[in-house]
Amino acid sequence: MQREQWFHRAVIYQVDSSLFYDANGDGYGDLAGIRQKLHYIRSLGATVLWLTPFYLTPLQDDGYDISDHLQPDPRFGTIADVIELIARARELGLRVIVELVIQHTSAQHPWFQAARRDPRSPWRPYYLWADRPPEKDDPPCFPASRRASGAGMNRPGNTIATCFIVMSRI
Repeated sequence: MQREQWFHRAVIYQVDSSLFYDANGDGYGDLAGIRQKLHYIRSLGATVLWLTPFYLTPLQDDGYDISDHLQPDPRFGTIADVIELIARARELGLRVIVELVIQHTSAQHPWFQAARRDPRSPWRPYYLWADRPPEKDDPPCFPASRRASGAGMNRPGNTIATCFIVMSRI
């Protein structure tokens, strides 16, 4: 018999960082705002806090088009804010899950830029490529975000398929 894991009985509270609580008054939710509301989240019975992406992004795909996986987007705060949030959550008995978006990147990501520039780039196999630009009728990868369809990436011999940001391996 397999022993029960912590997540079998977890109560997970998902937070969209941009929509939660705006601690600095700039109109965007932020990491400091989440930290300020941890007591409230814990009082609801949550045992796990799930954070949607807060990484650096040009916001072409609702924050899932990451341009730097190692840096928080300044709209949400700093790496110090991330560390403080996780430390405070631990003090309250909350586990933290940070959504790691590895299946696609922004066209501004250094790996994508290097792969697009040089067919011999070590990053080239991480992406799916096509020899033609997407057709106007090609469905978008993510129907909610037509901008994620690869439009405008039409250099002959170095264009990308509709789902240009899909990582083929890590």
